Amino acid sequence: MLKLIKSDTDEITLYVVDEKIICDTIEIYQPSKKEDEWQLLESFKYDPNRIDYSVKDMNRFNREVDIQSYKVLFKNGESVAREVELSPSNSEEPSWKRGIMKQQRYEFLIKAKKVNGNKLLIFKKIHTKEHCPDCWDDDLQSSSNTNCPTCGGTGYIDKYSYPFFTWGGPYINQAAAYPKGTEDGKDMFNPQYGNTSNITLLPDVPIDIGDLIYVVDNGELGRVLNMTNTFFSNILLTQSATITVLPTASREYKAIESDLKEKLEELYGIK
Repeated sequence: MLKLIKSDTDEITLYVVDEKIICDTIEIYQPSKKEDEWQLLESFKYDPNRIDYSVKDMNRFNREVDIQSYKVLFKNGESVAREVELSPSNSEEPSWKRGIMKQQRYEFLIKAKKVNGNKLLIFKKIHTKEHCPDCWDDDLQSSSNTNCPTCGGTGYIDKYSYPFFTWGGPYINQAAAYPKGTEDGKDMFNPQYGNTSNITLLPDVPIDIGDLIYVVDNGELGRVLNMTNTFFSNILLTQSATITVLPTASREYKAIESDLKEKLEELYGIK
């Protein structure tokens, strides 16, 4: 998935998710004042574990041109591996709708930062297969341990992007409604059944089932079970994620543990 989101007059973000691209550089171009010509807006070093590439500099944007689309080049050295022309996801909406979206975003962030919000780290699931280093058997072409703690016996390790920081609303634990189970409400065959939480966040990055959300303030990691989106006249305003909390011994937690530690040290200014 390639998606371009323009969140303000001086900020655009390119999302690259599950794209099988072999390149070392990503270049984003904007239209120049001369017709049918492009000028470089920003160049990034490509990282297969990174999903977002943002440009946040008012002085870089060409304000003399009505920009409806941007050109993205994926390059290996000087050769172009892929060229795509993208329009921002919200560029076709009239200005009054974009104004309402910006106001809603502003009010959401004020509440999240000052009242009852939470800092979130989003780990997008990368759907590329990589053999488990602990149990994969080349001769069998499968896992040699159905109880492997690293991959759960699948033979493939879970891969996730480097975390994306954003703000969320209140972190709400849902009361479980169990159709069956023990007297204390636990499903004897699935102890995690019904143990879910909800959190609402801005659509800075598209969330999908299987992605991971780490709630910084609570120190909890959850896997997204389902999503509910809120729209205003076809404009996506917020995403509400239902997540199940994962233990630190889970293979998902182990898959992102090193990146999580690095990001938390960055957030808290620890060197």
